[in-house]
Amino acid sequence: MSAIRWMGDFEDASRLARDCEKLMLIEFYTDHCYWCDQLDQNTFTDTEIIQLTSEFVCLKLNATTDENALTLAKKYGIGGYPTTIFAESTAAEIHRVVGYRDPQAFRPAMEELLRDQKQIEKLKHRISQYPDELESNFQLAMLYLKRKKIDNAAPLIQKLSDISLSEADQAQLLMAYGIALAVAKRYSEALESFEQLLRVSPKDELLGQKQYYLGITHGTLGNFDQCRAMLKVCAETETEEGKWHQQEAQRILECIGRPIPQNFFAPPTHTTSPSPVGNKEQITFVSNRTGHDEIYMMNPDGSEQRQLTHRKSQARYPAWSPSRDQIAFVSGWRLYVINADGGEEMNLSDTLFSDGIPRGEVDGSISWSPDGNWIAFAITFGQASYGENLPSGSIRDICVMNVEDKSFFNLTRNILNQDIQKWSGTPAWSPDGTQILYNTLCDEQRNIYIMNSDGSNQRQLTQSGCDWASSFSPNGRQIAFESSRNGHFDIYLMDANGQNVQQLTHGGFRIPRWSPDGQKLIFYDNDGIYVMSLHDNRIEQLISQDKLPAWS
Repeated sequence: MSAIRWMGDFEDASRLARDCEKLMLIEFYTDHCYWCDQLDQNTFTDTEIIQLTSEFVCLKLNATTDENALTLAKKYGIGGYPTTIFAESTAAEIHRVVGYRDPQAFRPAMEELLRDQKQIEKLKHRISQYPDELESNFQLAMLYLKRKKIDNAAPLIQKLSDISLSEADQAQLLMAYGIALAVAKRYSEALESFEQLLRVSPKDELLGQKQYYLGITHGTLGNFDQCRAMLKVCAETETEEGKWHQQEAQRILECIGRPIPQNFFAPPTHTTSPSPVGNKEQITFVSNRTGHDEIYMMNPDGSEQRQLTHRKSQARYPAWSPSRDQIAFVSGWRLYVINADGGEEMNLSDTLFSDGIPRGEVDGSISWSPDGNWIAFAITFGQASYGENLPSGSIRDICVMNVEDKSFFNLTRNILNQDIQKWSGTPAWSPDGTQILYNTLCDEQRNIYIMNSDGSNQRQLTQSGCDWASSFSPNGRQIAFESSRNGHFDIYLMDANGQNVQQLTHGGFRIPRWSPDGQKLIFYDNDGIYVMSLHDNRIEQLISQDKLPAWS
């Protein structure tokens, strides 16, 4: 054989796979992708690979130029290219290979899938002759569950429940069934299967794995105390087979942080003190005038501009402490605090690392609590998964950290949401400290949400799908935010309950922040930083080129 016979249309390929009773091999690629080219040039030209592909219907889809391919890639939850999906003729995914694999690494997956397919047909024939044969029914049920074909496995599992399976076989079956149900997003049923598994086989070498699956499922259902307790057992259970589960349980425990105590936030008791650089108000902003982003300060009229950070790396998203004597910012995916008059920076990110390895990447706007004890920020994590080889993506969670002891709480816990990938960001505390605004990107819809400061009572405020970067007015009655609902970025205002939305600007402006007296907004566009008076909506440019301003 000289080449793989690629098809280019999903519907045609799926129809052919059904007619020929073959599996599908779907390669998703993009233009100008080095590893996509390497896969084509090295792996898909290999003689043995080409021979194996004759047993599949092969489909090649360009996610750069083909809208249908891009839609299908989103359906499969593909986050990087190349990705090869092996699927049933119904297009239900069986297995995936993410990234480049040479022929020697790519071949085993194809061979295993074909062996399983032949074994399924063999077992079906055997059971037609000997319907009550325990071993054949067990093997076929396990193969169906391996392929997440729950409806095919269910009658076999019911039949096996009436037969005296060994404890080991029963444990394997219940674990595979629970995983298949969870991947199919049938979490309550999955929880029942995992709980039954623990009852049937409470103490064996699979204990850590059982606790891991129970913990993840509890977390997905919002039972965070049970989730944390079971993941802790898994993290403390050391077996060779459960090594991945143990490491993943430890990672997830670190990412969700400590249990959030009730009423952990105390209302502010201090009064705002003058900035150490003088009694006048100050504005921080970001400028790349030295060749990279650094934090600067200036007076509200744009005068006396001076550089605050000297990191020689990207420093962004400055936020003033309520006492106006410190500024938090983000640099190199880490969270820092510096005194408003300069001096040594404090790295708050120590607790975000485990053995020197970052749990995630801090990015985007940050916000101090009104009592000055906490900083809210967004951090990107890898999503929890039901298996080492099962698909998972990245999410972004809203977390808070104590400035003094660096204790860490995860408020949104998107990491445990198996239903969908959520990216939450731009947290902003309410003036009384009881609530936090934030935005969430979900299914390509970005809207503004609000929650209690302990992460409870999360609810959506806007519905346009294009809203971002919100902040409370100093009196807590209004919210300024950025939106592209009219086709370009601009500044909007609404009441604190999400009602009475009004557009303030018409010029591509971004990320509004309030003046201390609530009479003005400061924001930026590609040409510089501006101030708007809310009395007459007059806009004045303060400085050119710079960005991300924040009022003291």
